[in-house]
Amino acid sequence: MHTLFQKKGFNSQKFTILHDHLQIETQTLSKKTKYAVKLERLGFELQYHATNTFLKKLSIIGCSIGITALTILAFVFPKEIELEMMFIFYVAALGIIIGSVLKQYSDDIYLVGPTNVIFYRNKPSEEEVLAFIEEVKIATKKFLKNKYTSFDEVTTAEEFYNCINWLYEKQVITRDEYIDYKASFDLQKLL
Repeated sequence: MHTLFQKKGFNSQKFTILHDHLQIETQTLSKKTKYAVKLERLGFELQYHATNTFLKKLSIIGCSIGITALTILAFVFPKEIELEMMFIFYVAALGIIIGSVLKQYSDDIYLVGPTNVIFYRNKPSEEEVLAFIEEVKIATKKFLKNKYTSFDEVTTAEEFYNCINWLYEKQVITRDEYIDYKASFDLQKLL
């Protein structure tokens, strides 16, 4: 049982690889969820999604400069600046700064398949996240191999060949494994 725990701001998520599924637990300030995704519903491709944080930095810097400038002006020209307007500006600027700091920006890795799974890219570190994703891929391939390469006396050649062709196209098995599975099936059917 392999587990990855991630925390970003007030949000957290925990992934656990089990026999035939990936268990996902998420928690935010307002809700807590726990669900499972079957391994056969996962894919093998990665996509990176990130939000540009330039506006966040710009708003924090701009509001900080505005607060500083207004404070200096209030000391230099005390009769020119009304206290009510200064208070309103301070509250608005601090609201913008706090909102910018608390806003969650995405910096995620998506494991893309029939069901997408979203991981925080660098929580705890990008190397640990990628290593865990690789473990998920290995567990998924192992599960798919076990499920789709087993056969019995009622399995037709067409059914089995369709399964191993699908596994090969999805890059779950290599060309050599494909040949081995095919030969093993053909040999078993002869006996």
